Amino acid sequence: MDELTYADLAVLGQIDENTTVDNLGPKINSSFFDAANIAGTLKLKGYVELAPSLSATAVTITEKGKSVLKLANEKGAQDLDALDEAILRSIANGYKDPRHLEDKLNVRGSDVAFHIHRVVMQDYASAVIRNGRIELSLTEEGYKKGNLDPLGTEEQVEEAGKEAEELVGDKPAADAPPATAAAAPAKPFRLDRQAMMKAKGEYYFWRALKYAAIGAGVLIIAGVAYFLFFFGK
Repeated sequence: MDELTYADLAVLGQIDENTTVDNLGPKINSSFFDAANIAGTLKLKGYVELAPSLSATAVTITEKGKSVLKLANEKGAQDLDALDEAILRSIANGYKDPRHLEDKLNVRGSDVAFHIHRVVMQDYASAVIRNGRIELSLTEEGYKKGNLDPLGTEEQVEEAGKEAEELVGDKPAADAPPATAAAAPAKPFRLDRQAMMKAKGEYYFWRALKYAAIGAGVLIIAGVAYFLFFFGK
């Protein structure tokens, strides 16, 4: 489960019995291409299955995915501990991306994922998905729970801000594309180029096949109607 990230948990929580690759994008405030990449990543990890059809590609959570969500919710109901408070303090100091929190705390990614899920589940932090990326922020209760007032001396706050800025970099615009691989941490979230092209190709193949079938049906109906009109008497 070392490959588990908080982004996986956040997206899995948005998938229901009616989810397809087409409508996953709006659910997670992301483009179709980003949603297809994310769905492909979850499939490679064994958390979802993709079932292409003439109408849409259904996204369903596997037993492994359900087990991970169940475990996350069980852990999420537990009391906050020192790691949770460290996460809250780090968010307050500018570490808004879960991947940057892993580097900052030097803690295994799956453990960070479960603890972020806990503080979000208990409303000490909030998580927003946009353009395939997660941005964390504290709630009022999270600020109080983390004993974050004050954060430290003025010099400590300034030093923490510089450290976060060096790791996170400039905040991207709302409609900006996700960070490039060079700027991302060592654990990639996106698929490689070949896998992305394959996912996109499969989608457009099934869509083209769908419209081809519709067109053939229209031609058949028109032919039958023509035959009945002229020769059916």
